[in-house]
This record gives sequence, structure tokens and C-alpha cells, in this order.
Amino acid sequence: MSAADVARGLRELDLSGAVVCVHSSMRSFSPRLERGPADVIDAFASLDITLVAPSFTYEFACRPPRGLRPPQNASDDAYLDALPEPAPGDPQFSRDSTASSPELGALPAAVAATPGRARGDHPLMSFSALGPRAEWVVAGQRPDAVFDPLRRVAASGGWVLLMGVAVGSLTLLHAAEEDAGRNPFIRWALIDGAPTMVEFGGCGGGLKNLAPILDPLARRTTVRGSVWHALPAAEALRTASQAIRNDSRVTRCDAPGCIRCEDAIAGGPPLRVRPA
Repeated sequence: MSAADVARGLRELDLSGAVVCVHSSMRSFSPRLERGPADVIDAFASLDITLVAPSFTYEFACRPPRGLRPPQNASDDAYLDALPEPAPGDPQFSRDSTASSPELGALPAAVAATPGRARGDHPLMSFSALGPRAEWVVAGQRPDAVFDPLRRVAASGGWVLLMGVAVGSLTLLHAAEEDAGRNPFIRWALIDGAPTMVEFGGCGGGLKNLAPILDPLARRTTVRGSVWHALPAAEALRTASQAIRNDSRVTRCDAPGCIRCEDAIAGGPPLRVRPA
């Protein structure tokens, strides 16, 4: 199995020339791709698709000051105190970084490490991109605008592609929560040597509950055992945000007492991140 197989699937979904945010599992392909993520990257490039991938770096989170811990923020002091104490000289995120948290998988790591890729300016939840509109799609991401790349995917008439993963992986749905009136959660990372507030996403465990309302929007194909769902980003964003406005508990996960879900349903922290 090669890049040609991936390109065939992309053409079947009519994604040529589009801006596409991908959530993926390389293990979903059977047989495996001959060159792994490199085959996916080459297939997107062959069709002039701008490939956008989450390249989050949770390891750059740090402990916040005691006096700046807003309520309703999906955290308690025990959780926050367990984060690393920031110290002068600690490593800080840079847009030049090639890091990507391992749990995101092989494709985001490969995109983040590809020479010439563009990367958003967010220390914990940056997106990386390759292709004709790569610089544009991540240009507006900042600590106080975590979901801007996804909004640009939507504004471009672009798509989100679930490549062997389920709707619960769709980061776009956190932007839909914000559009429905919820404030993003706040975490802290070193910026210019000081612990600084940054926007952060919520619990993804209940996002699967939005699958029935999103399924009618999807284009589908299967590529060597990997089931793909492509959703028009703008329409998916509108549909999901309306569903959350209609029923605020639709995003509630199955875990009893999940503080992230309950605080999100309550509207998130009243404090918003100020531009860094």
C-alpha cells in the first residue's frame, strides 16, 4: 500500500486543492502504508491539498501561580500543583519546535517534523500545516486564539477528515463549544520566561454524542481497511454549535463526576485569556 492508494481515497472524497484538517490513525490501514506518514504527506501534496494536523505539546504546561486560578476551569489545586513548577531556563515552546505529544500519533509528529511546514503560535495546542495555504491557515493562532486554524479551515470552504478515527477525535467540536457560548478552559505555559495563561480544550469523551447529527454531512470512503469520514468544516461547526445550544449536556462524557464536562456545561471559566 502506497501514497497512490491514499491519493485515490482523497480524490474519491473530492478533496483536491482544499484545506483539510486531518485526525488519523496509521494503524487503521491494513496492510500498513509502505512509508507510513510520508505516504500520506506525499498524497496530499500530489493533489495540492493543504494538510493541517494537531501538533499539541502538552509537556510544555506548567504550574500556575496560586493567585490566578479561576473557578469553573476543569481543574482543582491538587491537579494544578502536580504540574511542573516553572523555573528560569526551563524549555519553552517555539514555532520552530518539531515536537508533538506522542498520543496524537504518527502523522502529526511527521507533519511537525517536516522541513518547511508552518506552525501556529500556541505552546500547548498548536496546529502544523503543509501545502499551498499552510502559512495562512496557522497565521492567526495565538495563546488567546487556540482554535483559529480550525476557523480558517472552515472559512476557506475546507474539510475535516477522520482517517480511521471516530468523531470524538474531532478538535473542531471544541470550537463549536466556544461558538455555543462556552469559554475555553485555561492552562499555563512559559512565555518569555513567565507562566502565562493560554486557552485550552475541554473533555473529548462526550463528543461522540454529536455523531448522529454530523453523520448526514459526511462523505465516506474506505482505503485498505481504513474508514474515512470527511465533513465540511463550516457546516459541521454550525451544526454542532447549534446542537450544544439546544442541549448543553449533549457533550457530557460517560465518566461519573467528570469535572471537565460539568465545568464546560456551566460555561467554562468566567475569566478569558488576555493576548500575550
